[in-house]
Amino acid sequence: MHIYTGPKDGDEKAPGFLACVDAWEAKRYRCPVVIDIFLREKGALVPLDGGADWIGNYWRYDDPRIVAFVDGKKTQIKRLRVGVCDLTGLFRKAHNPAPHKMERAGGISIFSKDWRGGFVSQGSDADEILPETLLGLDWNTITKGETRSTFRVLRAISEFEAAGRFDGINGYDDAVISFGPYNWALAPARGASPSEPDSTAGAGELAPYLAYWAGRAPTDARTKLFDPFGVSMKPVWPAGNAGPKKPSWQSTRNYVGRMDWAPLDNDTSDPGKKRLGDLEWLHTTHWFWRWLALSRYVTTFRRHQWDLGRTRLRDVLAFEIDPSDRPGKPMGTRKVRLDKMFTSEVAVALLVRCHVRWSGFLSQTKFRGPSLRLALALADLPADVSKWKDAEQSRLIEAVIAACAFNGLKPTEKKKLKGKLDSLHEHRTWLASRPLSTDALYANCQALASWPRAESYRWNYPTKPPPGKYALPKAVCDPALSWKPSSFGLDVSDLPPMP
Repeated sequence: MHIYTGPKDGDEKAPGFLACVDAWEAKRYRCPVVIDIFLREKGALVPLDGGADWIGNYWRYDDPRIVAFVDGKKTQIKRLRVGVCDLTGLFRKAHNPAPHKMERAGGISIFSKDWRGGFVSQGSDADEILPETLLGLDWNTITKGETRSTFRVLRAISEFEAAGRFDGINGYDDAVISFGPYNWALAPARGASPSEPDSTAGAGELAPYLAYWAGRAPTDARTKLFDPFGVSMKPVWPAGNAGPKKPSWQSTRNYVGRMDWAPLDNDTSDPGKKRLGDLEWLHTTHWFWRWLALSRYVTTFRRHQWDLGRTRLRDVLAFEIDPSDRPGKPMGTRKVRLDKMFTSEVAVALLVRCHVRWSGFLSQTKFRGPSLRLALALADLPADVSKWKDAEQSRLIEAVIAACAFNGLKPTEKKKLKGKLDSLHEHRTWLASRPLSTDALYANCQALASWPRAESYRWNYPTKPPPGKYALPKAVCDPALSWKPSSFGLDVSDLPPMP
């Protein structure tokens, strides 16, 4: 046996390393994780490049064989499916090596000419975000109202961010890789191109989750991710500590960080990998499988998403603003916590959905897109929030939806509204009833306001439901998310301290 036992530091001169490589080449060994690409053909899956007794062995989603098959046609790429054979036993029992026994690992999508990669949007019930899979509890055994309300809101948001799934992973766009109930991004590239490897990406929200998980479940984090694949998180998040906040945390209310190689880069002043030339490794076919396997098979990796999902709710609702604040005008001094204003399940779901889409939603002061101040202007509610009742909560909900319609307006319509800052509330109902095709965030908020959409769940079908419908029980969805004031309760048990 030729097994390398030295340090995982990338040094090819390490004792024994080259001897192992030579032995592997001589004996024609291959990586114990093999990825193949299949073509969906008349209801069956056939290898894109392979045969009955051998497989294609793909390492990248821009493999020339894939590029040649797609030939610039997005309809072609929709026919491709990914399979994986993992013989390591790291995440689950080793796969059967037969090609037709490979585990399904999603499809491939093209975001732009420079960005493509894997994704998963459907799968088994075991990977859906359910009370059993997220909390480890049957819904009927949950008696705490705050836990039920918090789960419902988190689950509703997750349907738009991660298809309601732990393995709802996006590896094809300029976030490099993203998943989790709020679709935490590893490194938002903001339009930077992988064709320019020295381009840089921003810090993302996925690394803080991985750091938090490592603090709460150190053995799993070390044995399932850090040690096998030689990575670390910067900054760390020790158990019991407040999250690593950036200077703008008070206004953005999100945590960001970066992944790094380990132990090559142990300089504490180095913030982690930001070059696209480095980050591109983290959404190759094999890295996509690692993220997918963590999400499917590591219980602690799932359960602690409940913690950071609730942490975001808590941190956003603790944000303070003067209810009379408006876009483009001086900030008021009579600040009120958002949990005194957004008190219904629907209002909280909309607020956090907007924050997930853009953390600047809370603090944006200019009139140039959806923002909390724009929503307050559209609502035009009394400054004394203690007097808000059912009607005021409904107006606030409608105003958030209306604010999210702004990006879908024509330039002339935007300009017209900007000239009517003091009478924006007169346009609230018109904005909140715009066609759903105008903007994705607006459409999401419209759907959240009437969650659940019965046609998305199996319980809506008396006989055999169509494929891809959610397994979430009707008891979780009934009644619908409430518009009633004080209907939302937040479960804050065992959360990390606020910064």
